Amino acid sequence: MWDGNEWIPAPPESSILSQSSVDEQAVSIVAEQSGLDSQQLSQTASYFDSNQDGVLQQSEIQQAVLAMNQSPNMPYPAQSPQQQIVYVQQTPMMNAKSSGVAILLAFLWPGLDYFYLENGGSGVIRAIGCAFLFFTLIGIPVALIIWILGIASSSKRTAEYNLNLASRMQ
Repeated sequence: MWDGNEWIPAPPESSILSQSSVDEQAVSIVAEQSGLDSQQLSQTASYFDSNQDGVLQQSEIQQAVLAMNQSPNMPYPAQSPQQQIVYVQQTPMMNAKSSGVAILLAFLWPGLDYFYLENGGSGVIRAIGCAFLFFTLIGIPVALIIWILGIASSSKRTAEYNLNLASRMQ
C-alpha cells in the first residue's frame, strides 16, 4: 500500500475501518480543502487508522490525502515468491519405546523398565538387588533411593534408547 512516501504493508483486514466508522463530516471537510472526491477519500482513509483505535484522527486523514495526491515515485517492490513448504512424513520407528510405560514399570518394581528397554542384564541386577535390599533392615533406605532414582531416570533412558534405535535405522 502506498502511503504517499513509500510502500508499506497493507493493514490486516480486521484493522480496516468500516465505512460506518468513518466520520464523513471530517472527511468531507478535508476532501474539499484538498480538492479530492469525498467518497474516494473516505474509502482510502479507512485503511489509515494507524493507531488502530477505530477512529480516524486528522493526521490519519491527512496521510490518506497525501497517499492520494502523491503517486508512487518508485515501483512496487517485487515480492519474493512464497517458499513452498514440503512436509516429509517420517516412517514410524519400529520398536520405539514409550517413556510413560518405562516410568510405570520402574514404579511397579525397580529394574522392570530395564527389561522393557532391552537391557536385561541391568534389569536382573536391579530387580534381584532391590528385592534382597528390601528384606534387610539397613537396605530398605538404599533400595528406596535406587527405586526413586530409577523412576526419575527412566524417561531419559527411554529417550536414549529411541535415539540409538533411530541412528541404527539410518
